[in-house]
Amino acid sequence: MNWTLYIENVNIKFTPTKSAMHQFYSVLKSEDNLPVHVLYFDDLKQNSTYEMEKVLQFLYDNYGFIPDDKAKRLQCLSKE
Repeated sequence: MNWTLYIENVNIKFTPTKSAMHQFYSVLKSEDNLPVHVLYFDDLKQNSTYEMEKVLQFLYDNYGFIPDDKAKRLQCLSKE
C-alpha cells in the first residue's frame, strides 16, 4: 500500500502529521506483516537517549540485533 492510496482510503487531508504517519505505518505493518518503528526528529531532539533506546529495543525484538558497547553508545548521546 502506498501513501496516496492510504490517504484516499481513510479520507483525510494530505498533511503528514504524527497521527497520520502512525496510522499509515500501522496499516502498512498489518498488511505486509513488516516490523515498523517510527522515529520522529522532534522526539529525537527532545530526548535522544530515550528514543535511541527504543530503536535498539525494536532492533533486538525484531532482529535479535545487539550493538557492541550499547551502554557506552547511549551515554555518548547524552553528552553535550
